[in-house]
Amino acid sequence: MCILQLKGIHHNFDHRPILRNISIQVERGQFIALLGPSGCGKTTLLRIIAGLTKPQSGHIIIEGIDQTKVPPNKRNIGFVFQTPRAIFQHLNVYDNVAFAFRRGNRQSPYGKDWSKSVNEILDLTGLSNFANNSVNTLSGGELQRVAIARALVYRPSLLLLDEPLSSLDNFRKDSLLELMHDLHRNLGITFLYVTHDDREVIRVATHVAILDNAHLHQFDTVHKVISQPHTTTVAKLIGGWNIIRADHFKIFLEKKGIVYDQNFLKVQPGSHVGIPITKTIFSNHNSTQTSNKVIFPATVIHNTSWYNTSTIFCETESSLCFRCHTNLKDMPDLEQSGFISFSEGDINVFSI
Repeated sequence: MCILQLKGIHHNFDHRPILRNISIQVERGQFIALLGPSGCGKTTLLRIIAGLTKPQSGHIIIEGIDQTKVPPNKRNIGFVFQTPRAIFQHLNVYDNVAFAFRRGNRQSPYGKDWSKSVNEILDLTGLSNFANNSVNTLSGGELQRVAIARALVYRPSLLLLDEPLSSLDNFRKDSLLELMHDLHRNLGITFLYVTHDDREVIRVATHVAILDNAHLHQFDTVHKVISQPHTTTVAKLIGGWNIIRADHFKIFLEKKGIVYDQNFLKVQPGSHVGIPITKTIFSNHNSTQTSNKVIFPATVIHNTSWYNTSTIFCETESSLCFRCHTNLKDMPDLEQSGFISFSEGDINVFSI
C-alpha cells in the first residue's frame, strides 16, 4: 500500500536548483535511505516531506491525501535531526518523551492511556532504566535515543531521520543502527533515512534513492541498486564498484594484449567501465588465462578494514587503481605483487 508519493518536486536555493522533478512512490513499511553527497538536496527533500520547507512546485501525498499545504504539526510524521533538538534540559527522559501528549499536540494509539505508549517506546529504545534521569546526564547516543523515542511515541505514519548518526563515534553508530533496524522491524513504520554513508544503507535499508546534482538517479531495492546501478554516479555513490574511464580501460587491455568483445566495450564520450569489488580477485599466483577472464599483474598500495572484511587497493603498471575484497586472514602486505582477475561478464559499461 502506497504511503507516500512525491510528484514533480522542484526546489531552488538562491536561484540554484536543489531538487529537479523528484518523483518517488513509497510503500508502507519500507525503510528508504536517501543517499548522496553533501549539498545534493537530501535534507531539503526530507524537510519538504515534513512540511518544514515549501517546494517551488510539486505535490506531497501522504496516505492518499495531498498535504503539500498542510502545516508540519498536522502531518502524521516524526522527525529526528542530526543532533537532538528540542530536548528540554529541565525535564527528565520520561517527561521529554511524553511532552507532546502532555501538551495535547498528539494522540496516543492507546487513547487517553498515553503513559502506556511512553513506557512501551522507552522499552523499545532501551531507555526504561533512564526514565527518571535528567537528560543532562546522558551521552550523545542516549540523547539521540530520546529524540527517536519522542518521534515514535505517537506512532507516526512516517519517521524521517536526517543523518542522525553523523555526530556519534563508531561504537554508538553501530548501536543505533541496530536499534533502528529493530524498531523498523517491530513497529512496521515507514522510515526515510538521510545519509552519505553507503555502509549505513546496506546495514538497515530495504530501498535506496540515489540523489546527486539535484536529480534522482535511481530508486530501487538496495540489492538491485548495488548489483545493477543505472549510471556511473550511482555506482560511485553506492560503493562496491571499481569505476574506470572506458577509453583508459580499453587502452589498458590492448597494451596487455588481452582479448575482449569489441561490440561490448564500445567507448563513447564520458562512458565508464564498472567492475564489482566483490568480483575483483587479488591473488599471489597467476591463474590460467581463459577467453572470458581478464588477468593482469598489480601491486598492493593500501588496505583498510571494516569488521571482518578488508579492502585492498592495487595499482597496475599503467597506474589504473582497483579495489578488491578479502578476509582479514588473507590480507596481503603493502607493496606485495600479485595478480588481479575478474570475468568479462562482470564488466559493466555505463554510458553516463
